[in-house]
Amino acid sequence: MVVLDSEGSEGVTWSHPVTCHYFFLNYLCLHFCLKSDRMTKSDYIHFWKTSAEKDWEVAQNLFEKKNYPQFLFFGHLALEKLLKAHWVKDNQEDFPPRIHNLNRLSEDTRLVLSPEDLAFLDKMNDFQLEGRYPDYQFKIYQLCTPVYTEEILKEVKRLVVWLTNQLPKKLLIITFRLSVPWVLTSARLTFSVPMPGIASMNGQI
Repeated sequence: MVVLDSEGSEGVTWSHPVTCHYFFLNYLCLHFCLKSDRMTKSDYIHFWKTSAEKDWEVAQNLFEKKNYPQFLFFGHLALEKLLKAHWVKDNQEDFPPRIHNLNRLSEDTRLVLSPEDLAFLDKMNDFQLEGRYPDYQFKIYQLCTPVYTEEILKEVKRLVVWLTNQLPKKLLIITFRLSVPWVLTSARLTFSVPMPGIASMNGQI
């Protein structure tokens, strides 16, 4: 669980009620969901993708409220989680490395990023504020003018959409247990339904 400093230089406050509440929910989800033995690779990918979507929603709300430093932090977080979803998709293991560097995460995926995109990811690493000293946070605060932050918003949004579209759709697995007297003791019927819309249904018995 990430905890941001509640005290910053010269009265800059980094403890935001949305931030604290959100990290607590993310911690609970990570602790209980990722420990489940029943989760498939698709489940892990969906977890990171869904968590990134929620972080991106928070980021946009923070931008609208002119909380620019917090927006940049959550913008980085959304990109990080989408890259971790791709890491899980493109690797045999289901647990991505516990790092925040966007470039290093992208290196272990099959994503083809342009030099401009890689440079932007490197730039976004500056806004990963976990564990940063108050003086560094204050420098970021001074940097976050409305014009500067709006340019960042456009690029983050473009990458969020692109990274999301490269991920597979979540499959809903519905399992029934069917008992047939005198013939079978039991049988398992499984339907795979692409989410969110039902595009096809395949039965297996």
